[in-house]
Amino acid sequence: MKKCRGMTLIELLVALLLLSALSVGILSALRTGHRAYATVQRAGRSLTEVATTQKLLRRIIESASPLSPGRARSSGHFALEGSQNTLMLNAPAPEASAGDFYQYELSLAPRADGARDLVIHYGPKREQEVLLERVKDLRYGYLTRPDSSRGVPSQWLESWREAPLPLLVRVAVVFESGDARAWPELMAAPRLTQNAQCVFDVISGSCREEQ
Repeated sequence: MKKCRGMTLIELLVALLLLSALSVGILSALRTGHRAYATVQRAGRSLTEVATTQKLLRRIIESASPLSPGRARSSGHFALEGSQNTLMLNAPAPEASAGDFYQYELSLAPRADGARDLVIHYGPKREQEVLLERVKDLRYGYLTRPDSSRGVPSQWLESWREAPLPLLVRVAVVFESGDARAWPELMAAPRLTQNAQCVFDVISGSCREEQ
């Protein structure tokens, strides 16, 4: 008859040490995987946030509705007005019926902690919505239309206050140092060049208000 030999104390200790090391390795792998997953999730949210903001800005700028020069001069308000840090323009309200327009304003608003957010104001009640949190800087640029009759080429301006819409609007957003978010270059072209409610005057060669 064979005798069953049990484990010695040394063998038992070695087995426990190996099991402990294996458990620590598995726990470290799980923690690393969780951190990597959380990082990917944050990066995905940041990319989605930036992409959604760019899509909204492009839609608003491209659908900007121009005013006729006469109406703009008499009202003192232009369809698109902007500086380096603020942009205001008239564009159709979201999912609105024909002829329903909002005035949009895109600028930076201070936070309680000293940082700034990219916000949009819109509608008759000037509602505010935060598009991007913690933005370091916001810069707009406005490209003029070339004047072939006078041989004047297009040029970028830091502000805009004219009746005709610019050829292009450039939007640059800068994030704080260490922020993983990135802002791809955004340039949008207003699609309309004349007020749809005006009548073209063949004598003057310009758009006039319909009486």
